[in-house]
Amino acid sequence: MTGKGTAGVDGPSPHLFEDKIFILSPGEFTSSDTLDQSLQILEAIGAEAMTIDAGEHDKLVAAVSHLPYILQSILIHVPDRFDDERVWSVAAGGFRSMVAKAGDNPAMWKDILTTNRQDISLALSQMAQEINEFIALLRDGDDQHLSEYLLAARETHTLRVEGRLSRRSKTTL
Repeated sequence: MTGKGTAGVDGPSPHLFEDKIFILSPGEFTSSDTLDQSLQILEAIGAEAMTIDAGEHDKLVAAVSHLPYILQSILIHVPDRFDDERVWSVAAGGFRSMVAKAGDNPAMWKDILTTNRQDISLALSQMAQEINEFIALLRDGDDQHLSEYLLAARETHTLRVEGRLSRRSKTTL
């Protein structure tokens, strides 16, 4: 899974797929020869092939690709609600990195989002549940559970995100 969020002649990169997951979703008419050739091409360009059903692909990417873009698009609008231009002056690196994908090509993202509405809606509902739970932790002053929630997020990040990335980089040395 990779991309640059750009279109046109500035989009392509010769190393775009190196050490990245490339998902193949063969259909009922995909021959084993076609699948084998695709796997050979992916190996030649340095990609890590994953073969999964198209429906499962849509469900997975809704959570880890589409949802983050949507959240960045929403997050970029929040400072406008403050009705105070100074908010943009105090936006530092953390905010900038959190909304980086909001600068991607909106036409490309509209096409992506409108072709996966059901799975994205489910991911957004799950996100809304997480946000509501977090609001309750803050509102109720439950500092112990707030700390546990943040620690669990850190541990998941370390194991699932950083751990996965470091394992992949070791296998490509």
